Amino acid sequence: MILHKQSWFLFPQHNEMATKRLFCFHYAGGNAHIFYPWAKHLDPSIELISVQLPGHGTRFTEPLFTSMDPLIDNLGTQIVDYLDRPYFFFGHSLGGLIAYALTHYMQRNSLPLPDCLFVSGKTPPHFKTSDKISHLPDLDFLEEVKKYNGLPEEILQNQELVEIWLPILRADFQILETFIRPDDYKLSCDLMALGGVNDIMVTPSRVELWQDYTTACFKALFFPGDHFFINPQQTQVIEMISKVMHERTLL
Repeated sequence: MILHKQSWFLFPQHNEMATKRLFCFHYAGGNAHIFYPWAKHLDPSIELISVQLPGHGTRFTEPLFTSMDPLIDNLGTQIVDYLDRPYFFFGHSLGGLIAYALTHYMQRNSLPLPDCLFVSGKTPPHFKTSDKISHLPDLDFLEEVKKYNGLPEEILQNQELVEIWLPILRADFQILETFIRPDDYKLSCDLMALGGVNDIMVTPSRVELWQDYTTACFKALFFPGDHFFINPQQTQVIEMISKVMHERTLL
């Protein structure tokens, strides 16, 4: 299944004068539009490209991916046309794992790597819990998803919306639960891991484990909040990303 590149990459604000690009990858059950407000707060030298997964948002009618490898094979072949200037990856939760897997794909295929990979709200791939949830009955599955504190109440209170969201969430959690860390898992680009100080699902100590995933510079940074700290701390997260992209160093 090869999908057209224009459906993968959405531009909140086209910026022909940008000297750098920031690719953003959404979390499970989300879509590319969650990053649209970021564009107006970034430095003018940065063009934001929000990645839309099949079956999400504007691509709702397309088949969902349920495993990482075919997703990355498709995405990797489509992104090469946008690598004509320095770029950075940011992904939250599932998006963080996808950003890591795509960076590994780039490295394996001798393509230009991001200047920095920002992984947010995600444990590294080797850290496995015994609690796989994608196979659970609907009510049990929803109860587990609620622990991440990311499902809007208006969806939970609307049965029709729940029925729409359930297949999307299940598919996304299957990607999370079935991904296997490659043997050559270390990256050669800078890596910054972000977390919420009160995240009970992805604790700060687990976020720190990303240090083993790069041979370049590593930094962990924590913000007030739970798993979805990127929402209340949006301004602070964007300012930090802009600063790193401007200086092109974590030091």
